[in-house]
Amino acid sequence: MNSSNLLLTTQMFYPDISATSKIMTHLAVDLSKSGLKVNVVSQNRDYNNPDKVFESSENVDGVNVERYEVPLLNKNSMISRLLLSNIVAKRTIDAIKNYDSEVYISVSNPPNLPLKVAEMAKKENKYFIYILHDLYPDILFKTKKLPNNPVLMKLLKRKTSKIFKISDKIIVLGRDVKNYIISNYSIESTKIEIIPNWGIKSINNHKNIFNFREKFSLKDKFIVMYTGNIGETADFDVLLNAAKELRFTNDEIFFVIIGNGRKKKEISEKVLRNSLNNVLLIDFQSEDKYRSILNSADAFFVSLKRELYGISVPSKTYYYLSEGKPILGVLPKNSEIDLEISEDKFGYSCTDYNSKTLIEMILKLKNDKVIYSQMCKNALETFNKHYEREVVTNKYSYLIKNLIKKVIK
Repeated sequence: MNSSNLLLTTQMFYPDISATSKIMTHLAVDLSKSGLKVNVVSQNRDYNNPDKVFESSENVDGVNVERYEVPLLNKNSMISRLLLSNIVAKRTIDAIKNYDSEVYISVSNPPNLPLKVAEMAKKENKYFIYILHDLYPDILFKTKKLPNNPVLMKLLKRKTSKIFKISDKIIVLGRDVKNYIISNYSIESTKIEIIPNWGIKSINNHKNIFNFREKFSLKDKFIVMYTGNIGETADFDVLLNAAKELRFTNDEIFFVIIGNGRKKKEISEKVLRNSLNNVLLIDFQSEDKYRSILNSADAFFVSLKRELYGISVPSKTYYYLSEGKPILGVLPKNSEIDLEISEDKFGYSCTDYNSKTLIEMILKLKNDKVIYSQMCKNALETFNKHYEREVVTNKYSYLIKNLIKKVIK
């Protein structure tokens, strides 16, 4: 029996480079460095490139990692994703039967994994912490991936309610999420902890690794950049409508969208249809170029559809802040990132989802050097104070050590 303070269950872990993998890897490594013995159970294939298979076990910076086998499936197929989700849940449970840990942690994706782990933890009379990144099934109904069927909604929500009930602690990424699940799931507020995700400090010499502006002939442009998943949660229409208008009025402003996802083809078609020669749409870039590319931006775009208030938090914001550049948000009013922009003054938030409002904000940043400089300073100060990796992972360490009755000095 493999004993530890903490057992972390996650579909994705290092050397996978997906966003969830990075967060879970950083968390496990930092908790290990804080003095906790940490074990991780994860799948053996890369999520975005499932042809790539990882070692069945290894030690990652002091963290013991065990990986179970999963079949090679097409993650872009809904049926394959559902099948993989069930396999991940079953094989995770089979694997953790060999562990004796004081605290179990599971993250919300895939959606059927946390309940299985929570039930196992309770069966063993152990603590369970639920890290809520995406609220299922709510996000599926809001993005219309599931039909608006009251019976189906009630059935699926019952499972989520059960996870919440079993959990000793529920980690959410924002105040809006906390308010939403209290209102919609009748969860007591004392069970919920708000701990955001984080970014990594920028390295001073990374900008010399890859000259993004030179490669794409953007030397004198004011670049507004988006990087990440091009999926259902962000509102790209406002951004593209702004680009359409600015194409005729200000050719110094340029929009860069980097990533892949279900909406990429639709966005690409809109760019071509409207002859948006002030928009560059490219695939994910290699990890070694990523920070150089981020550094080349003048401002970053972050968005969340109106109907996803309280259900999702665009955590890419924290990586953006680590570069010390302003944020331009198209966000629901009083959503977590909207509140943060207002409180820490590191950018502008367009809560009316109007492209003209977004254009006004872009022009303010471009034309007023004093405002721009102050917002850059505010962005970096906010990151260092609230969203730097160790600042956030220390909150997890404190929480877990309190759960297992260790004294924090």
